[in-house]
Amino acid sequence: MKNSKEIEVKFRVQKLGGYREKLKKLQAQLEWMGKEKNIYFERNDAYLEQGGKVLRVREWPGHSASITSKSSAPKTSGRRYDERREEQTDIADFASMCRILEMIGFDKVLVYEKKREHWKLGKVSIELDRLYGRSYVEIEGTKKQIDKIARLLGLDWEDRESRSYYRIARERQRKSR
Repeated sequence: MKNSKEIEVKFRVQKLGGYREKLKKLQAQLEWMGKEKNIYFERNDAYLEQGGKVLRVREWPGHSASITSKSSAPKTSGRRYDERREEQTDIADFASMCRILEMIGFDKVLVYEKKREHWKLGKVSIELDRLYGRSYVEIEGTKKQIDKIARLLGLDWEDRESRSYYRIARERQRKSR
């Protein structure tokens, strides 16, 4: 079970190949690669969204499945890091968990898949992601660790993406209606 304060930063990048090579040179370990499926649930009264929270069930085929609740990052302009409270635990059966949530009154409000490479460098997680034709590098760790890895990878803070993947996908969903 993971329950903690999550600190991460996401950067928009043109291509992922160069970052993959830099991670290899840094001796980071590729732990998983594939399509990650994310399903977000909400009550019909939008209780979670109004409270700045999300409830997600995620599947990494061949790796793991989990259920996660996150609070939104505070709305502070100029904030360098995304900091949220996160409660997460592994689940044995992705499809059954989704059915259970629907049985107790939650609705699926968003479903998306993204291509992900999950790398570890010490205790730091680095994700190389593709979502809706765009590429991102996401780093999760302490602020000091994030700064160091961003510098080692040559990431530009001007390319920081302040929106969560949930927000990016919701905006795309609303535009397509």
